[in-house]
Amino acid sequence: MLSLIGKKVVNVTPSDTVSITDELNTPNTVGSLYIGTGGNVVVLPWYNGDTNSAQTTGVLGAKIFRNVPDGTFLPIGCTKVYATGTTASNILAIIE
Repeated sequence: MLSLIGKKVVNVTPSDTVSITDELNTPNTVGSLYIGTGGNVVVLPWYNGDTNSAQTTGVLGAKIFRNVPDGTFLPIGCTKVYATGTTASNILAIIE
């Protein structure tokens, strides 16, 4: 179950190669993201089961959240925030 409640909050540096969980060296799941400065956010959901998303994002399994406002919580379990296509900044990951 995804939640805004977590055990840890960490800064996220969007990357096309390094996942959030690899960077933290933890198997825990990102339960949600906080978007400090709004824009587009491209994530790899933890289930990664959609093969059609490459048509719209260019990345297999990726999902794009467009025009996310400042100060928004995205209750999405994800393993990566991509640099390509992400225009939002000041992103925090809430780790379950």
